[in-house]
Amino acid sequence: MKRLILVLAAMLVAEPALALSCMRPDPVSDFRAAASAPEPWIVVEGMLTFGPLQKPAPGKSGGAKVAETPGHITGAFLTRNGFTGRFNRDIILRVSCVGPWCGTITPGRHLAFLKQEGDRYVMLVEACPSKIYENPDPATLDAIEQCMGGKCP
Repeated sequence: MKRLILVLAAMLVAEPALALSCMRPDPVSDFRAAASAPEPWIVVEGMLTFGPLQKPAPGKSGGAKVAETPGHITGAFLTRNGFTGRFNRDIILRVSCVGPWCGTITPGRHLAFLKQEGDRYVMLVEACPSKIYENPDPATLDAIEQCMGGKCP
Protein backbone atom coordinates (compact mmCIF):
# COMPACT_ATOMS: atom_id res chain seq x y z
CA MET A 1 0.00 0.00 0.00
CA LYS A 2 2.85 2.40 0.87
CA ARG A 3 4.41 1.68 -2.51
CA LEU A 4 1.16 2.61 -4.31
CA ILE A 5 0.96 5.88 -2.39
CA LEU A 6 4.59 6.68 -3.25
CA VAL A 7 3.98 5.95 -6.95
CA LEU A 8 0.88 8.16 -6.99
CA ALA A 9 2.71 10.95 -5.18
CA ALA A 10 5.60 10.74 -7.66
CA MET A 11 3.15 10.97 -10.56
CA LEU A 12 1.56 14.09 -9.09
CA VAL A 13 4.93 15.74 -8.58
CA ALA A 14 6.11 14.81 -12.10
CA GLU A 15 2.99 16.10 -13.87
CA PRO A 16 4.06 19.79 -13.95
CA ALA A 17 7.35 18.74 -15.52
CA LEU A 18 5.38 17.36 -18.46
CA ALA A 19 3.81 20.76 -19.21
CA LEU A 20 4.98 22.64 -22.29
CA SER A 21 7.09 25.66 -21.35
CA CYS A 22 7.00 28.46 -23.93
CA MET A 23 8.74 31.81 -24.01
CA ARG A 24 6.51 34.85 -24.26
CA PRO A 25 5.90 35.71 -27.93
CA ASP A 26 7.64 38.91 -29.02
CA PRO A 27 7.28 40.37 -32.54
CA VAL A 28 10.54 42.34 -32.31
CA SER A 29 12.46 39.17 -31.40
CA ASP A 30 10.70 37.38 -34.24
CA PHE A 31 11.76 40.17 -36.63
CA ARG A 32 15.38 39.89 -35.54
CA ALA A 33 15.31 36.08 -35.92
CA ALA A 34 13.76 36.30 -39.39
CA ALA A 35 16.22 39.00 -40.48
CA SER A 36 19.20 36.87 -39.43
CA ALA A 37 17.85 33.55 -40.76
CA PRO A 38 19.51 32.02 -43.83
CA GLU A 39 16.14 31.41 -45.50
CA PRO A 40 13.94 34.28 -46.74
CA TRP A 41 11.01 35.52 -44.63
CA ILE A 42 8.32 38.12 -45.32
CA VAL A 43 6.26 40.06 -42.77
CA VAL A 44 2.59 40.56 -43.65
CA GLU A 45 -0.41 42.16 -42.01
CA GLY A 46 -3.90 41.34 -43.17
CA MET A 47 -6.95 39.11 -43.16
CA LEU A 48 -6.28 35.38 -42.94
CA THR A 49 -8.86 32.89 -44.20
CA PHE A 50 -8.70 29.11 -44.39
CA GLY A 51 -10.90 26.05 -44.39
CA PRO A 52 -10.90 23.34 -41.74
CA LEU A 53 -7.54 23.34 -40.00
CA GLN A 54 -5.73 20.04 -40.42
CA LYS A 55 -4.19 18.73 -37.21
CA PRO A 56 -1.21 16.39 -37.37
CA ALA A 57 -2.04 12.70 -37.06
CA PRO A 58 -0.63 11.01 -33.99
CA GLY A 59 2.76 9.52 -34.78
CA LYS A 60 4.50 6.48 -33.40
CA SER A 61 7.89 8.14 -33.09
CA GLY A 62 8.90 11.11 -30.96
CA GLY A 63 9.46 14.65 -32.16
CA ALA A 64 7.19 17.23 -33.70
CA LYS A 65 4.39 16.21 -36.04
CA VAL A 66 3.10 18.50 -38.79
CA ALA A 67 0.10 18.92 -41.09
CA GLU A 68 -0.57 21.52 -43.78
CA THR A 69 -3.75 23.44 -44.60
CA PRO A 70 -4.18 25.90 -47.50
CA GLY A 71 -5.04 29.46 -46.56
CA HIS A 72 -5.14 32.98 -47.98
CA ILE A 73 -4.00 36.40 -46.74
CA THR A 74 -5.20 39.70 -48.13
CA GLY A 75 -3.36 42.73 -46.81
CA ALA A 76 0.10 44.28 -47.02
CA PHE A 77 3.70 43.18 -46.69
CA LEU A 78 6.45 45.12 -44.96
CA THR A 79 8.74 47.28 -47.09
CA ARG A 80 11.28 49.95 -46.10
CA ASN A 81 8.34 52.39 -46.22
CA GLY A 82 6.14 50.38 -43.83
CA PHE A 83 3.30 47.99 -44.67
CA THR A 84 2.96 49.37 -48.19
CA GLY A 85 3.35 46.32 -50.44
CA ARG A 86 0.12 44.70 -51.60
CA PHE A 87 -0.21 41.07 -50.47
CA ASN A 88 -3.08 38.95 -51.81
CA ARG A 89 -2.08 35.33 -52.13
CA ASP A 90 -2.55 31.76 -51.10
CA ILE A 91 -0.34 30.49 -48.30
CA ILE A 92 0.22 27.24 -46.43
CA LEU A 93 -0.55 26.94 -42.71
CA ARG A 94 1.86 24.37 -41.29
CA VAL A 95 0.52 23.19 -37.94
CA SER A 96 3.00 21.41 -35.68
CA CYS A 97 2.59 19.51 -32.44
CA VAL A 98 5.00 18.67 -29.68
CA GLY A 99 3.59 15.80 -27.67
CA PRO A 100 -0.07 16.57 -26.99
CA TRP A 101 0.36 20.33 -27.59
CA CYS A 102 -0.49 21.65 -31.06
CA GLY A 103 -0.46 25.08 -32.59
CA THR A 104 -3.82 26.81 -33.04
CA ILE A 105 -5.03 29.81 -35.00
CA THR A 106 -8.32 31.42 -35.97
CA PRO A 107 -9.25 33.25 -39.16
CA GLY A 108 -9.08 37.04 -38.93
CA ARG A 109 -6.60 39.89 -38.92
CA HIS A 110 -3.00 38.90 -38.16
CA LEU A 111 0.58 40.13 -38.24
CA ALA A 112 2.54 37.13 -39.50
CA PHE A 113 6.09 36.19 -40.36
CA LEU A 114 5.89 33.89 -43.39
CA LYS A 115 8.72 31.62 -44.41
CA GLN A 116 9.36 31.53 -48.15
CA GLU A 117 9.84 28.04 -49.54
CA GLY A 118 10.36 28.18 -53.27
CA ASP A 119 7.36 29.97 -54.76
CA ARG A 120 5.11 29.53 -51.72
CA TYR A 121 4.78 31.20 -48.33
CA VAL A 122 4.36 29.15 -45.17
CA MET A 123 2.81 30.27 -41.88
CA LEU A 124 4.29 28.23 -39.03
CA VAL A 125 1.52 27.49 -36.52
CA GLU A 126 3.54 26.05 -33.66
CA ALA A 127 2.73 24.63 -30.23
CA CYS A 128 4.61 27.55 -28.65
CA PRO A 129 3.06 30.59 -30.31
CA SER A 130 5.39 32.94 -32.13
CA LYS A 131 5.62 34.57 -35.54
CA ILE A 132 1.82 35.13 -35.62
CA TYR A 133 -0.01 37.92 -33.78
CA GLU A 134 -3.79 38.18 -33.84
CA ASN A 135 -5.29 41.67 -34.16
CA PRO A 136 -1.98 43.54 -33.90
CA ASP A 137 -2.25 46.95 -32.29
CA PRO A 138 -0.75 50.08 -33.90
CA ALA A 139 2.20 50.06 -31.45
CA THR A 140 3.19 46.54 -32.53
CA LEU A 141 2.97 47.43 -36.23
CA ASP A 142 4.98 50.60 -35.58
CA ALA A 143 7.69 48.61 -33.75
CA ILE A 144 8.02 46.22 -36.70
CA GLU A 145 8.20 49.14 -39.15
CA GLN A 146 10.98 50.66 -37.01
CA CYS A 147 12.85 47.36 -37.16
CA MET A 148 12.64 47.35 -40.94
CA GLY A 149 14.21 50.82 -40.87
CA GLY A 150 17.07 49.45 -38.75
CA LYS A 151 15.86 50.94 -35.45
CA CYS A 152 14.24 48.12 -33.44
CA PRO A 153 12.85 49.42 -30.15
